[in-house]
Amino acid sequence: MDEISVKQPELNKSTYGWSVRVFRIIRKMLSVNIKLHHIEGQIKTGDIFLFNHFSRFETFIPQYLIHEATGDYCYSVAHSEFFADGDSAFSNYLYSVGVLPHDDANLFARLAKEILHGRKVIIFPEGGMVKDRQVIDEKGRYRIFSRTANIHRKQHSGAAVLAMGLDAFKTIVRYANRKGDNKCLKMWAEQLEFDDVSQLLKATARPTEIIPSNITFYPLRVNDNILRKGSELLSKGLSLRASEELLIEGNILLKDTDMDVRLGDPIHPRDCWRWWEKKLGHLLMPNIQSLEAFFQLTENPVSFKEKLLANSIAEHVANVRDSYMINMYDATTVNLSHIASSIVMQLMVDNIFDIDHDTFHRAVYLTIKKIQSSDEAHLHRSLKNPTFYTHLADGHSEALEQFLRMAGYAELIKLSENCYHFQPKLLDEHAFDEVRKENPIAVYSNETEPLEYFQQAIKASIIEAESLNKKVLAAHLFDDERLTFSEDKTRFSQDEYDKLNKKETATADASPFLLFPTKENGRAVITVHGFLASPAEVRGLADKMVDHGYIAVGPRLAGHGTSPADLRTRNWEEWFENVNRAIDIARGYADDLFIAGFSTGAALTLLAAANSPKSVKGIAVASTPIAFQDKSMMFVSMLHSANQLFNLITDDGLKAYVDNTPEHAEINYCSIPIHGLNELKKLIPEVKNSLPKIKIPTLILQGDEDPVVKPDSAQYIYDSLQTDIKLLEMIASKRHGIVCENIDETQEKIIQFFDRIAEQKSVPDKG
Repeated sequence: MDEISVKQPELNKSTYGWSVRVFRIIRKMLSVNIKLHHIEGQIKTGDIFLFNHFSRFETFIPQYLIHEATGDYCYSVAHSEFFADGDSAFSNYLYSVGVLPHDDANLFARLAKEILHGRKVIIFPEGGMVKDRQVIDEKGRYRIFSRTANIHRKQHSGAAVLAMGLDAFKTIVRYANRKGDNKCLKMWAEQLEFDDVSQLLKATARPTEIIPSNITFYPLRVNDNILRKGSELLSKGLSLRASEELLIEGNILLKDTDMDVRLGDPIHPRDCWRWWEKKLGHLLMPNIQSLEAFFQLTENPVSFKEKLLANSIAEHVANVRDSYMINMYDATTVNLSHIASSIVMQLMVDNIFDIDHDTFHRAVYLTIKKIQSSDEAHLHRSLKNPTFYTHLADGHSEALEQFLRMAGYAELIKLSENCYHFQPKLLDEHAFDEVRKENPIAVYSNETEPLEYFQQAIKASIIEAESLNKKVLAAHLFDDERLTFSEDKTRFSQDEYDKLNKKETATADASPFLLFPTKENGRAVITVHGFLASPAEVRGLADKMVDHGYIAVGPRLAGHGTSPADLRTRNWEEWFENVNRAIDIARGYADDLFIAGFSTGAALTLLAAANSPKSVKGIAVASTPIAFQDKSMMFVSMLHSANQLFNLITDDGLKAYVDNTPEHAEINYCSIPIHGLNELKKLIPEVKNSLPKIKIPTLILQGDEDPVVKPDSAQYIYDSLQTDIKLLEMIASKRHGIVCENIDETQEKIIQFFDRIAEQKSVPDKG
């Protein structure tokens, strides 16, 4: 067949363009957050893009994303039912935006031609929507349920047929060029509408590339929405299918849902060919008068050579189809609901229908930590940044609470005071058009079932969660601190903060630290840095304490060690949380804990001591800011309020930052956020109120001519403490940073004080 029998409308760039613009407007109106993940150049080099199919509206999104990223036009395939009206306005519109019916007699040839001309092709190899996400059978083979055939079948192989056929044709064209067969080359160039043979050769030189891709939605919600309610009201009763789709997909569109579109590892059909198959294609070259004829030859072979080639292509098609299905689901963006759902379903497989809260939370947390270290995992951004899950091990997580609300609404999990009770409904069979609504936990679990690394992590975490080693937990918690620093550093190193960051001079390592001595003495110390600084400020003290047998934990206060812009977004409660998290980490390694804080870190240390667990044996505070030398501090709150008012007009406020000339330029910020100063000022009353509650031994150190903190702040602290063991030492110094610079052996004084407390020796009162 040399010509396409029925001339159908071509892709219309004008129609395509305004369709993209309309979609861009609609996207801004919706609550779905679309994020495209891909490696550099992947969109440009890809020819055939494959996507899993879970919702109806997602069929329009890949074309839009690819066009936005590259400017390229995309063809796609839809069921012929959408073209049933023939020459209707709707079917003509579909043709004009590159949509072709699946039963087009020359579908492969048409798509192959468009690829040769630089267009992209989008295919959903599962055919229809897979609402239950069940893509593998009990034997681990990729199969899906076909609603129309009412059976489980393999995913479609059309994309593989197109790719293998196109690549075989490219091989033949290249062979014709080497052979000098200009007649064939000119014929093919003319039929494929290239201006000359050189364009044909350029188009066939590049290998065909399949890009398996995955679309993941998070979270799924099963509670009702205005779209479904309104549609039912207008239609006076919806079908089960329509009602379910409006419920689930309406919530995706209207209720702040993340849609992660991730391009997986590419597949190159050229790598499949064996030498004799290439030779066979060369022998058949005289029979190939057009691209249509070539696909006809492989689909309906006549001669022995044609049958041999067709059988080879069929073999490769099956392998390529299996490869792109694996790669497609390997690209799943794993989220917390996947983890929680898979744990629930695995427990039920193990005949466990009740689990206490703490064990379940630990299992979820441990799974996160295990898959974070997997090179195979693609994690939702909330699993990369501990800010979103840091309290999960303690049972406090908004994402987990959202999951449990969803499970409760669907009557899948019952909550009691101490346990989660899994309901029999979790194991029920649900109709295809009910499963997303009735059992979203099974849907989530099915989606990650093909991921072997994930399944292994789930099973191991369930076992470990029953008796979690405290050192293992502490190591994970510290790893979260490092990850948080890395995430914050990356975020506030973006171009929008470049002007501010260029003023900064800090070069010291600002990361949190966890240090172990050669010989441990059963003690741990938390060293807390000051305002505008980083853990580097107290690293000298920590190193000396390690030399004395202490394990040292150096937390990074939120907003510090990255950019002044980061500090502008933080509050003192976050700083206090950092100190408490450091206590949790230290508690995992030692029974006797001590805290040493400098400046703002000292204020936080006092606050922690007032609320400290019994494991904290003593504290040391230096240069604590109860009262400031700078009288302008009294105007900070006023300026902060003015900034908040002006922020309604401009992002920079009235005066967002003030310049700073730090004592330690290699550690401290050179710009001070007014917001940060205001948070520091808000912290001080909290500290003052906490002083009478402190019952543990306390060492107070203060420079007698401190240029930042009024020296009588130390006496105020001493007088307010109710502890029986307290010691005040004034340091002869005109510097604020007495700990960092170890003025008058300040560091040694702290170590000696802690040693005496640990060894229960008397401490002289020099107050």
